Amino acid sequence: MNCYEAARPGARPIDVLIDLSTDELFRKPTLAFAEARAARGRPVWAYEFGFPTPAHDGRLGAPHCLDLPFVFDNFDKWSHAPFLAGMDTRTRDGLARTMHRAWIAFIRTGDPNHPAMPRWDRYDRQSRTTMRFDTVTTAVSR
Repeated sequence: MNCYEAARPGARPIDVLIDLSTDELFRKPTLAFAEARAARGRPVWAYEFGFPTPAHDGRLGAPHCLDLPFVFDNFDKWSHAPFLAGMDTRTRDGLARTMHRAWIAFIRTGDPNHPAMPRWDRYDRQSRTTMRFDTVTTAVSR
């Protein structure tokens, strides 16, 4: 059994394939970029968006680009997006406020930290600190 199957016991083969494809297309190149930038002494903050869509009975998890209305905190502009339908609005809106403020802080200061979220340390090869935006926002080390 490979590590993708082990990480999702009972998952359908298509779900395991999607996990593998996601890593190959998005996670691995992003981490390679982050590590190369950090190795040159450049500031890097990594994040993972884990808030799942309720669409398709939640089987999709947090698909690519689902984070955009959270980053911009503009759900009114996404009323046509089926992946947003059925989300708990209190949780959704709280997460959007946290993410949006992080992006605004980063734009203004070059650092995404703000008082309404946990401390977000820079990414480096040793800690690989990554902010996980989900129902609970927390910094994790990979």
